[in-house]
Amino acid sequence: MKNIKKEEGAITIITLVTILFIVSFLISSYIIVANKVRIQKEIVSEIGKIYEPKSTMEEIYNSYTKDIDLSEEIKVGDYVNYTPDSSSYTVVGGVVGTGSANAQTFKTENLEWRILSIDKQIGEIELVSATATKTKLALGRADGYNHGVDILNDLCYTLYSGRMGGTARSINIEDINKKTNYHYQVYNQYGKSFLFKNDLPSTAWKYPQLYVREYEYSGVPNSHWLRESQGVGDGKRDSEYNFSYTEVVSTYDSNIIYDGNPNPYGGVNGWNTYYAYSPEEYINTSLVPSGLLDVGNGYWVASRFKVNNPSLKVIQFGIRHITDGGTVSCMTLYQSDNKELGFTTAIRPVVRLNKSASKLTKDTTKSTKDKTYWNLGKY
Repeated sequence: MKNIKKEEGAITIITLVTILFIVSFLISSYIIVANKVRIQKEIVSEIGKIYEPKSTMEEIYNSYTKDIDLSEEIKVGDYVNYTPDSSSYTVVGGVVGTGSANAQTFKTENLEWRILSIDKQIGEIELVSATATKTKLALGRADGYNHGVDILNDLCYTLYSGRMGGTARSINIEDINKKTNYHYQVYNQYGKSFLFKNDLPSTAWKYPQLYVREYEYSGVPNSHWLRESQGVGDGKRDSEYNFSYTEVVSTYDSNIIYDGNPNPYGGVNGWNTYYAYSPEEYINTSLVPSGLLDVGNGYWVASRFKVNNPSLKVIQFGIRHITDGGTVSCMTLYQSDNKELGFTTAIRPVVRLNKSASKLTKDTTKSTKDKTYWNLGKY
């Protein structure tokens, strides 16, 4: 019996040891597995942090549409080393040209260029010539009014665009007004309406043919109506196309119809767009350096105007310009009493650089304390 009890005791001890071993094994296994799971979770978490999107879809979209980072050093008024492709341009006289009796030929001039505007939204820069051209353009009569804006823009495009990434046009009144604090709408005559029939004697009922296509003629927004700085826009050089009107001048007609739409006021009407001021008096010198607009001599501004002159009892039609004294003014080329006038002044081109060319780098060899020069980006 004693032997049996001893054997039972030994079995019990072995069983307990076995159970303890199994329990210890399970606990150890659990701890090992738990540690592995914890480590794996930590690894997965770290990996997740590495590959976690840094931005929402909206933030990603905004990163592509936000202002392009142009160097904060680049300022309006700085100089840029831009060289247009050399070319020549001939403007014909007469009814399909300037109104001048003779053709005029122009060649690309060697001009310095300054920054006129910086468009950070799309990453492009506009330049303006540091001086007006030496060669001057004559505009006159109703022909000059009909074609003046087209001729100025076509001429500048041909002579001052280039493979360096620039597309040229003439400076216009919007370029100048944007740089000043002048509110032309408050000019005492601006926006005042007139009617040929009511305000003028019958001897002063004539007008340039382009006028019936202008916004001020109707006041009703329409794709056909031209703003003052818009040309005919047929995409051809002015010297190569026939103006689409059979007559240069028309006469008031109370039943006149244009493009199938009768004038809502009956006949020819409009409102004054004349104003004059000195940009240097209204310029924001903290943003625009003095001398950027007034270059010491006059030049054409590719924008039309018209005004009712009660003292002369005529409507005057013409093209804007900067005087030799630096004042924004208006040159009358044609009057509704059929009086023809003319004027000769210089040209000032504006060049818009494409995005690649707008990535300027500083020209340290030419830059001085008073003048900063920039090289074009790779175009």
